[in-house]
Amino acid sequence: MQPPRNCIEKEWVMTIQRSVSSGHTLFDIGDETYEMFPDGAIHKQHFTFQVR
Repeated sequence: MQPPRNCIEKEWVMTIQRSVSSGHTLFDIGDETYEMFPDGAIHKQHFTFQVR
């Protein structure tokens, strides 16, 4: 049985980390990471992983 189209996704996890010294805030939402700067600007983080 499919959930209704307006159903809220309940399998997401969101974590928030804040650096007191720099004032930056990191938001991890699912597979995405965003950084909020002290001036309120928000930028998506782009990480590169190497597998050896």
